[in-house]
Amino acid sequence: EQWVFTESALAQAREAARERAVQALQAASAEGGERRAGPKPVGLEEGLRLALFYAPKVSELCDLCDAPADVRWTAVVFYRRFFAVRSPMEYDPLPLMFACVHVACKVEEVHEITLERLLEAADFGADEAMKARVTRSELPLLEALSFELLVEPKPHAAL
Repeated sequence: EQWVFTESALAQAREAARERAVQALQAASAEGGERRAGPKPVGLEEGLRLALFYAPKVSELCDLCDAPADVRWTAVVFYRRFFAVRSPMEYDPLPLMFACVHVACKVEEVHEITLERLLEAADFGADEAMKARVTRSELPLLEALSFELLVEPKPHAAL
């Protein structure tokens, strides 16, 4: 078996992601030459809980648009791998969740589930701002995955 992360590498990646997010928050609060009080950074455990809160919702989103099992599995793996190396302080889990399902549909060649259909299924169909946020999330998702898009083995292969 080959794991993407060892336990210690996963802990280091999460800590590095949190540190990047804290530095970005501090830089944003100091922007413009004046120091203003920025948002208080969340702790490592709190950030992990936030990301894990949305994890089962990826599967629920797949249910809403009748995505096949391969798409569901790939989307969940993408979501978990993303937040293994990025912080929810840097990236909002909600549009990221949609981006994971949308990219999983592309990877698994399920062309009938478009971003528009996905957003409509979750009652975001008329929300152009959400569509833009999801679209902007795709490249950071691919970068966090190191463009490794093949998810194997598939769950049905083991059954």
